[in-house]
Amino acid sequence: MPTLTNSERIYLEWLECRANEGESFSSLLPSVIGPGAFPLRGKGDVDDEVRARPLFQAAEELLHRVEHVETARAMHPEASDLTAPRALLSVTDTAFRLGISRVAVVKAIQTKRLAAYEMG
Repeated sequence: MPTLTNSERIYLEWLECRANEGESFSSLLPSVIGPGAFPLRGKGDVDDEVRARPLFQAAEELLHRVEHVETARAMHPEASDLTAPRALLSVTDTAFRLGISRVAVVKAIQTKRLAAYEMG
């Protein structure tokens, strides 16, 4: 993955701090795709050029994690352990991050060696 500039890293840290403080998807969204949003760099809207930028991809991924947490909380309010956007990963993301196969992740979940939460 291409390296980010110092200002891009600072922006992502700022966005992640806001997400970890519990800001909602709808309040974070304008900071990623709204008028004057840093990832757009003066462009009026999201096009293929913007989508190809590592900064936009990272910011969009963070937004998706926030959205998943909000969805999970709405569907299962009793699940108080869902406190941060990074609390949920898909099986595919987990496998990639751990460097193992999806099948190995599923087996680890089934044998209770890996905590999981089913959505949908």
